[in-house]
Amino acid sequence: MASSASASQSPEPLDLRLPSGPSTAWKSRSPALGDPRADTARSTFESRLSAALGGEGIWVEERDGPDRVRFRRGDTCVDMERSRNDGIDPYNRSAGSRPWVAGRPQKC
Repeated sequence: MASSASASQSPEPLDLRLPSGPSTAWKSRSPALGDPRADTARSTFESRLSAALGGEGIWVEERDGPDRVRFRRGDTCVDMERSRNDGIDPYNRSAGSRPWVAGRPQKC
């Protein structure tokens, strides 16, 4: 009979109040707002074009031997070397120069 007595009692009402403390997730500040990268200005078209072309400044020539040259500007390098034909037949360099072979620009 004890079970019929507990069944006749009404359950406690639900507590639907929201927590008011600062520990709630919806009241805390987003970490993205405190990131220093969020406050940087957007890059302009001119600055992106300049970076894609290797930046500003003069090219510096570095010799790695008689057949290799490296051109450096900022953190961009281009390696150049004589063509294989110049290496095979060096006696005809005076008759006509052949173009050097350039590698792709790379970070250095």
